[in-house]
Amino acid sequence: MCAKRISKYDLTDDAKSYLIDLLNQTNKIVKDYQYNACDFSFTDITYVKNINDLTTAVCEGLDSLLSMQKHKIKEQTKLRSGTKNYYKKYYQNGNIKKIDCYVDGNHDFSFMAYYENNKLYRIPFKPETNQHSYTYTVVSVYDGNNVIEEYLVRETQIVYFRYDKTADGSIKRTYINYAPDGSYPILGCEIGIFEITEQIEYKPISEYSWYSEFDAKRKNAEFSAPDIPIIKTYI
Repeated sequence: MCAKRISKYDLTDDAKSYLIDLLNQTNKIVKDYQYNACDFSFTDITYVKNINDLTTAVCEGLDSLLSMQKHKIKEQTKLRSGTKNYYKKYYQNGNIKKIDCYVDGNHDFSFMAYYENNKLYRIPFKPETNQHSYTYTVVSVYDGNNVIEEYLVRETQIVYFRYDKTADGSIKRTYINYAPDGSYPILGCEIGIFEITEQIEYKPISEYSWYSEFDAKRKNAEFSAPDIPIIKTYI
């Protein structure tokens, strides 16, 4: 099923303020957080394949689960021989404490876990200096065991996902890639529906890309009216 493409899309002022607040809150936590050289020898360790996409295996929402299903990726207690691109995940009492990212067999960077209320932050650090890595900070927001929001933040950009249960039991997905200071602040957005039975299925409904707007302006085309539900509905 293909999503309906639209050539122009905007957010409500409330939605923009909400995303900017998340961006600022996360940047402050990253700035204030110091690398914690804990003893991880008494933790449980698992391994998962790294396909160079933080929304797979590092994130914990439905996008991550769908990607792992699609690529047949499973978290395992042993690393398959010859694997060079993977995450090494450290758990303590069932909670993630640290994630090491390996690329071509080399330790590229680590995520340190920080918990605040119902949020889990994965804050990236360089292994050789223990300084912040120029990689997205990943944040998951939980309602019980379910991820209801998830976002990736890097300085002036937030990539946002929201999952809302509907009356028929499906889950509505809202995705927004937002850089408020950019020439095209809304880099992309999409609305779709997850159906969960024995497998996870996703059906996109509407999508927008900044390039669609750029291309429409270039061709002096007339914009179509945006039909993606405004995020204000959900916050």
